[in-house]
Amino acid sequence: MEHKHLNTNIQEIKAESIVALYDLQNFAVEMKSIFYRNYSPDLMSNPNNKEVVELSRDGIFHLLPEGLFFEKDDKKFQEKKEKAMLFFQPFDTEYFNLSLKLEKEINRICEKYQFSLTDFLCGNVLPKSEENILNFISLSNFVNTIRGNETLIIDILKNILNVPKIELVKNINSTSEGIIRKTFIIHISNLSAEEYARENQRVSKLFEIIKDNLLPFEIEYSFEIKDKEQEFKLGENLILGYNTNI
Repeated sequence: MEHKHLNTNIQEIKAESIVALYDLQNFAVEMKSIFYRNYSPDLMSNPNNKEVVELSRDGIFHLLPEGLFFEKDDKKFQEKKEKAMLFFQPFDTEYFNLSLKLEKEINRICEKYQFSLTDFLCGNVLPKSEENILNFISLSNFVNTIRGNETLIIDILKNILNVPKIELVKNINSTSEGIIRKTFIIHISNLSAEEYARENQRVSKLFEIIKDNLLPFEIEYSFEIKDKEQEFKLGENLILGYNTNI
C-alpha cells in the first residue's frame, strides 16, 4: 500500500485513522480476513482507491461457521464462498462506516479543543468559555500533571482570568476540625459593584470546573476576589468582602 508519509510506520495504525484523512464517498469494504494481519497493515488498499477499502480483518463471513454455507468436500466451495462474502459485504461496510464516523468525530473534537499546555500557559491559546475550559481539561494530555499541582493551577487560572496575581492561602485553624481549608485570593482592582457581582459569577462557574476536575477532594477549596490596593475612605466605592472588611 502506498502512503504519502514515507517515514511513517502504519503497520499498527487502524484503518479508520487513515481513511478519516481522505474524502472517500460510496466505497465498499472488503474484509480479507485477519490472516493477512501477520504481514499486512490493517488497511491493505491504497486510500486513493475510492471504490474498495481492503482490510486485514475478519468480516461477518469469517466469524460464522463454514457449515452454515458449505457441505463437506463441496466442489463449488470457492464460488459459494465468494457469493457468501459478497452477501455480507454491505453489512461489513456499514459497520466500518459507523466506526469511521466515530473516528471523524473524535478528530473534530480534538482539532477544536486540543491545546498545547505550553501555548496555554504562555497565553497563546486560551479557552474562554466554561465549555471550552471543561473540554481542555478533559482532553488535555497533561491532566495528570495538572491535577493536584496547586502552583500550576494558579498559573492556569491567572491566564484564563487574565489577572496579575492569585494567592492560595491556608485558612487559620483549618485543621482544628480535621479538615484542611484553602482559599484562592484573586486580585482584581477597581471593580464597581456590578462588575464585582458579574466577575464573582464568572469565577464561580470556572472554579467549580477546576475544583471538580483538578483539585484534591480531601481539601476544601474556596475563592475570594479582592482589591487590596484601594484605601479605605468613606464615600468611595466600598464593597464588603471585596475592598472592605469588618
